[in-house]
Amino acid sequence: MQVITSLGTGGAERLLLDLVTMLDPSRFDVMTVVLKNDLSALDAYGFPGLAVEVADLRSSVIGGLRRFRRLIDEFDPDVMHAHMFHPLIASVAALCSIGRRQALCFTSHNATHTQFRRGMMRALRSTRAADIVFEESQHASLNARRTVVIPNGVAISSSLTARQPWRNGGTLRTLALGRLDTEKDPMGLLQAFVDANLGPLATLEFAGRGAFEERIIARIRSLAMEDRVRVLGFVKDVRALIRSCDLLIVHSKWEGMPMVLLEAGAEAMPIIATPVGSIPSILGGDRGVLTTPSDFPAALRALTASPDEAVAMGVRLREFVTRYHSIAATVHSHASLYEDVCAGRHRRISEN
Repeated sequence: MQVITSLGTGGAERLLLDLVTMLDPSRFDVMTVVLKNDLSALDAYGFPGLAVEVADLRSSVIGGLRRFRRLIDEFDPDVMHAHMFHPLIASVAALCSIGRRQALCFTSHNATHTQFRRGMMRALRSTRAADIVFEESQHASLNARRTVVIPNGVAISSSLTARQPWRNGGTLRTLALGRLDTEKDPMGLLQAFVDANLGPLATLEFAGRGAFEERIIARIRSLAMEDRVRVLGFVKDVRALIRSCDLLIVHSKWEGMPMVLLEAGAEAMPIIATPVGSIPSILGGDRGVLTTPSDFPAALRALTASPDEAVAMGVRLREFVTRYHSIAATVHSHASLYEDVCAGRHRRISEN
């Protein structure tokens, strides 16, 4: 049983959809449960026929929890995988209330948590058979005794059209891809682009939706930059957009292992980003540019002044993503973990 807060558009949601549809059906019977009635990712990512159960805790906590308990009782999963904090709490509460001891796995999908959440994750360590993290250092003090490193993965095409370096002073399309929300710092990104002063033919495109959308649009108008900065909203064909742009800009305040970096890397796209979450493990080793918010404009200006080297970074990044972040490898690692914790649960049951 895969449990997630919702299936709105986002990196964790996309990973879960790839996971449940790519697990071998001859080995795994999968139920997907959401705790908030948002299924927009199904159409957005091309999974319109996927069966999903809704236990809507947002409309009614008691009613949603009862529904969730009923689903667990009827499906009787060997393994439950909670994606993100609220599904972890709901899963532990539901299992305790019906006296079940399913093997519980947990992925937080984030490297930064509030003090309250850190305390809860630490207190519930004994309830979890395994935690999945993106790298060994990810909130190590909060993890269960068994912690497994499984990096995020994306589809890798066997062929790729080589990127052409942009011309200094010529047309340059930069892209910001992701939710327009606090963690992605879209306002800071916009200001960094303005301060970099890349020239009149450099443009910035925001692809995504979120709480900051109207503020960004208003700020663009106040800067009189409507001809150079656009807000595209949600874009369904992300890969096509990545292929059409020259450079990805990531100005996040915190992250887990952002899928957008892997998607861009699979397309050999040059990237400049803040060094938060697992971003340094992806872009380190001269596969991209890492810089602090205060140095971002200068670093962006320097990167765009060296188009040949930027394109070479993108090539090195694609080689790295192909080797370490394919979705096939990610699914295989999850499948192996599920079978292992399931076998352990059955051994404990037989011993008792």
